[in-house]
Amino acid sequence: MISATVLLSSLISYILFHIIKLIIWVRRADKMTANIPGPPSLPIIGNALSFTKMKSSEDALKLAKCIPSTDGDKPWYRIRKIWLGPKLIIHLGDPKHIDAVLASKDAVNKDRVYKYMGLVVDGMVTKNGKEWHDLRKPLNKILTKQMIESCFTTMHQKALKLCELWESVADSGKVHNLRPELANFSADNVCGKY
Repeated sequence: MISATVLLSSLISYILFHIIKLIIWVRRADKMTANIPGPPSLPIIGNALSFTKMKSSEDALKLAKCIPSTDGDKPWYRIRKIWLGPKLIIHLGDPKHIDAVLASKDAVNKDRVYKYMGLVVDGMVTKNGKEWHDLRKPLNKILTKQMIESCFTTMHQKALKLCELWESVADSGKVHNLRPELANFSADNVCGKY
């Protein structure tokens, strides 16, 4: 009987510890991001109720547009936050902000969600820490700024062709698998098939 009581009290203590830890983390993150605009959120579920109203991509666009902007002239350059349950997600739209995050050594370790993305796709985006660094090091030597800039016109032409193809598909109203065209587009640009 005593061992069951000890086990139960240990389990309750463990659960309470993690709940308190989560509450402290959420409050700390909320204070740190208080100046970042975003829709009002509820304590445990965050902004999850906003997503229950979405039935189509138009609804998702309406939700994205209702999030306040930090720069009214450039709505897609917004910095915004949204809470998915206790998970804080910050959206960066300005390339300068994205560059600052990617260049930071503090941003090498990715969130736990990338661990599960690795089940679907496996590559440089889903790697974490040392694995990411080991993959990135040789690419830094190959993908220099001058090399990428020299390919801009070709990439732009290929992107325009891809957009024309997708526009014709979008106008037809049919469901279309984009993956093969994206794979070909990526391979053409990476492998230099001009």
